[in-house]
Amino acid sequence: MKIKNFKIIPYEYIGELYFGETRTEIRKKYSEYEEFKKTPFSINTMDAYEDCHLGYNENDELEFVETFPGVNVSIFGNEISFKKKYFEVKKYLKELDENIQEDENGLTSYKYGVGITLENKSGLNMDIQSVFIFCKNYYEN
Repeated sequence: MKIKNFKIIPYEYIGELYFGETRTEIRKKYSEYEEFKKTPFSINTMDAYEDCHLGYNENDELEFVETFPGVNVSIFGNEISFKKKYFEVKKYLKELDENIQEDENGLTSYKYGVGITLENKSGLNMDIQSVFIFCKNYYEN
């Protein structure tokens, strides 16, 4: 998968990947992947592509996408990508969702199904390590 621009529609899709779409359907569209387990305790395997990781539920339906540097992610027409510093992205997302949950690892908007993970965790110029986009009820399972 060599998609460099992902548009998010919360809880529906990111780019051409639709939540609820099966692993088989996705693999028909994007064939170059490596299957792996994120942790020894993972319920299901994930698919690693060049620019993102795809996570599936126990029915092999897409439930989250994690993107990495080199990919541009946008929500409602605004970029929340790696070109920006964390404080800029956080400010924009807080304008959309005043109930963002933030901790030492980054932030999560449950309202819009988006999480940001930090790489450099000190000062105002913190770097974004990954952007995590998840399906509705992901954290309720």
